[in-house]
Amino acid sequence: MTTTTLRHSPTASNLLRSELIKLRSLRSTYWAAALTVLSIFLMSSGLILAVSVVPADVNPDPGAVILDQAGETPSVTTLAFGYSFAQYVVAILGVLIISAERGPGLLNMTLAAVPQRTPVYTAKLLLSGAVGFGLGLVASLISFFSVQPALAGLGLGADIRDVQSIQVILGGSVYLGLIAVLSTALGALFKSTASGGGVMLGLLLFAPGLVGLIPGIGGFLSQILPTSAGRMLYQPVGTVGWSTVLTGLFILLGWAVISAVIAGVLFKRRDVT
Repeated sequence: MTTTTLRHSPTASNLLRSELIKLRSLRSTYWAAALTVLSIFLMSSGLILAVSVVPADVNPDPGAVILDQAGETPSVTTLAFGYSFAQYVVAILGVLIISAERGPGLLNMTLAAVPQRTPVYTAKLLLSGAVGFGLGLVASLISFFSVQPALAGLGLGADIRDVQSIQVILGGSVYLGLIAVLSTALGALFKSTASGGGVMLGLLLFAPGLVGLIPGIGGFLSQILPTSAGRMLYQPVGTVGWSTVLTGLFILLGWAVISAVIAGVLFKRRDVT
């Protein structure tokens, strides 16, 4: 009589659960989450809250100041400031989702338990995107509702059910989610957090200024960078139109998908240590 041993591959839900447990074990995860929420809140709501509490004898018309600085939809327009800062924190968190396991050898242990690398890599990308999107959504809602009392008193309040409010909040959250996916993909290409984080921050921080200097095609290249696409995605649709919003979404999806595929192929072939 022969005995057959069945080897069960872990399910997608089990892989996602294990990746979530590992992410929750990192102290840096909580710092990054707190900084993301705090940065969006302070950067997007700070101007409105500061102007609204200035004494009347110093600033007799706070509504005019807010309109001048943030336009006719300050509740959502100012969220752009928050997203533009939070993207750096989310980028580092996305890199850490994969690079933090390399140093202590946890990634080798994971791949010993799940020899097929693609499911592990995919689980990390999905978790990264979900975390980036979730943090952006929570922070956006906190910021939106926190300024409504002050804005309502000035006749500038907004309704969360308004199409433009939904578009900006979801657009910014999607942007942060895709930035996290892109960061995790780049993190898979490098063996240290510093290298992956440096490349990602360079893409977000320095590339917009440097690419524009390239003669002839600099203007076009700068428009298809992730940061430029993000601004298309989370700018109020009443200002830029749906075609611009969708263009930004497709460009960002292109960055995320192409980077994920290239990094996934190399992740399967190369030594992970």
